[in-house]
Amino acid sequence: DSVLLYSDSLYVLREAELKQTYDNGMTEMQTKYETVEKEKEILKQQTELSKNQIQKKILFGGLAALLLIIILVYRSLLQKKKASAIIEHQKEIVETKNKEILQSIRYSKRLQEAILPPAKLIREKLNKSFVLYKPKDIIAGDFYWLETNREWTLFAAADCTGHGVPGALVSVVCSNALNRAIKEFNLTDPGKIL
Repeated sequence: DSVLLYSDSLYVLREAELKQTYDNGMTEMQTKYETVEKEKEILKQQTELSKNQIQKKILFGGLAALLLIIILVYRSLLQKKKASAIIEHQKEIVETKNKEILQSIRYSKRLQEAILPPAKLIREKLNKSFVLYKPKDIIAGDFYWLETNREWTLFAAADCTGHGVPGALVSVVCSNALNRAIKEFNLTDPGKIL
């Protein structure tokens, strides 16, 4: 009986020892599992924090880039506005100068027309005639001239060097030279007048 008791005690002891080992193993496994789970949670939190930091960096970087683009666009618009104002001012200057030049040329046209004989006088002195006078510009270096007395009628169609204002100035000088040749020097031969 004592052997049986010893054997039962040994069995109980052995069982208690196995239970203790099992409990220790379970506790150790539970601790390892909890540690792994905590490490996973910490890693997940770190990943989440890292992800949030990256998102923040991307957001701030995007905002900085957007702000830079807005500044560049605004600066470009200011430069275009300044350039536009300068161009508009220059346009006004050119338009003013052009208007003044055209007024001066139109006045020169009236002076040039004053040296041209009237079309009525030409038709009266030269039957079945006409004058086609179309300056390339407003005024021209071409002109026509007529002088008469009781015995003769002299007519000239002249082309002076140049066109526009320079040609018109030369035409006035040449018309005056023809008038002087006839009135001051009493020339009537076309070759001598020229």
